[in-house]
Amino acid sequence: MESLQWDHFISSIFQLVQLLVVYVCIAIEIYVFVAKCGIGYYLLPVVIVVLLLGVSVILLYRSGEVYLLDFSCLRPPLTCRVPTAALLEHLTLIPCFDAKSVAFMSKIITASGIGEETYFPPSLHYIPPFTSHAVCLDEAHMLLFPTLDDLFVKTHVDPRDVDVLVVNCSGFCPAPSLSAMVVSRYVMREDVKSYSLSGMGCSAGAIGVDIARGAMRSGRARYAVVVSTEIVSTGWYPGKDRRKLLLNCLFRMGCSAVMLTNRGEERARSKYKLLRLLRTQRAFDDRAYRSAIREEDAEGITGFSIERDLLRWRPKRCEPTWWSSGHRFYRRRRG
Repeated sequence: MESLQWDHFISSIFQLVQLLVVYVCIAIEIYVFVAKCGIGYYLLPVVIVVLLLGVSVILLYRSGEVYLLDFSCLRPPLTCRVPTAALLEHLTLIPCFDAKSVAFMSKIITASGIGEETYFPPSLHYIPPFTSHAVCLDEAHMLLFPTLDDLFVKTHVDPRDVDVLVVNCSGFCPAPSLSAMVVSRYVMREDVKSYSLSGMGCSAGAIGVDIARGAMRSGRARYAVVVSTEIVSTGWYPGKDRRKLLLNCLFRMGCSAVMLTNRGEERARSKYKLLRLLRTQRAFDDRAYRSAIREEDAEGITGFSIERDLLRWRPKRCEPTWWSSGHRFYRRRRG
């Protein structure tokens, strides 16, 4: 807290100096006008204001730099591990899946290249899987809190020093929100800016970093935590639609968290510096919009459909990013 209070004190002093300089410039202009001094004296306040603006721009630019202090990735307990052979046998024992569905999922899992060190939450180890709201909350606690505990230990940042908190999870959106759960667990400050993102898919991590960066640039925020996770229990699909069965095959439990800061004093011990962040949008296109969507199947069972158009439209969604980034890098190389 001492470092944050010092930053707040310095910011307040700088604003006070700016206000004082404005009043001094006005007073000089009035004196020069009343005393009828030479025309050169009229330029003195202008020079002072220009110098002040230059210093402000330099300080604003430096405060806009964002550093990644450290990160943490969850390693679930070994009891949640799902080797491929065990998973394939597990699927054959679940009564809601017919032979064709089991054969399809077995083919996808075998060809996906997923390794032997992946994990399912405890709820999906049951036969049949148990996916109530309560077990989804338990899974959220199992993912979020160990990851954040490790992050705070690595960075030596107290949870009450965090100014911005962004938690993203596509499929699970409880009330109170996931970010509220984190604030409650670590007793964060009453003025912490917290955000919960849902339904944003794989892009939610980059969007969370963008939100944190914007919050740090627009205010006095100094530390931001961005958490990315997925609650697999809520996405489990017990039906026969192959587009929705893909989720059972490809998704596993996991969580990661990063600590961001814009404090120049932390630059020496930070791991990375954010150089460029670019976001593009394709939701205006109907095919791209429906390429991955949560909906009910013909039997009324809710699941997450992954269309074949997803692979077709993925490069098109990246084209604006490639054009913009490529143009910037090409100009740098030519220069």
